Amino acid sequence: MSSYDEVMVSLGLEPSTSREAQCGTPSGRNRHYRLGEKPCQECADATAAYRRARRAAPKDPSRLTPIDHGTSRGARQHWDRNESPCDACRDAYNAEYRPAKRADKRRRDAAKRAATTTPAV
Repeated sequence: MSSYDEVMVSLGLEPSTSREAQCGTPSGRNRHYRLGEKPCQECADATAAYRRARRAAPKDPSRLTPIDHGTSRGARQHWDRNESPCDACRDAYNAEYRPAKRADKRRRDAAKRAATTTPAV
């Protein structure tokens, strides 16, 4: 029994019933972080498997909000459900974000050209 448990018993209270999280579990990974440690490979693998399973699990349809079809928000709602967006949602998303993507590409291309050209001496 730990000193904490001994103090609890001496006060007439129940000793702690919590157990230390075991390695190879997501709880074990959290314990590593609480202690300021880097998680061991077993804990990292267990956490990755847990997260993959959570993402792949079907969503409860009663908790999902209806999709706003024909909007860029609707496209993101499709993606959040691991679905391909319908044509109306994809078109709305592209119409909203395509100009910004083109502008970003122009800026990147101009920066590359500026970096590759040597100044005249």
